[in-house]
Amino acid sequence: MTHREEGRPALVVVYTGETYNYRELLQRLAALGHRFETSSDTEVMLRAHREWGHRDARSAVSELNGMFA
Repeated sequence: MTHREEGRPALVVVYTGETYNYRELLQRLAALGHRFETSSDTEVMLRAHREWGHRDARSAVSELNGMFA
């Protein structure tokens, strides 16, 4: 999945797994102004990285609860 925002570099994620708390994260991110095109955990993961991982990817990953590689 690819995510683009004007004026920002594109993000691409390829992963296998499942993010158990993606619905909760989707709601938190939507409250912060993120607009979603899908309800998939993959898009939530991308937007979590935009919001919390822009300086340190571990910050975004620490928000995720699930199994993934």
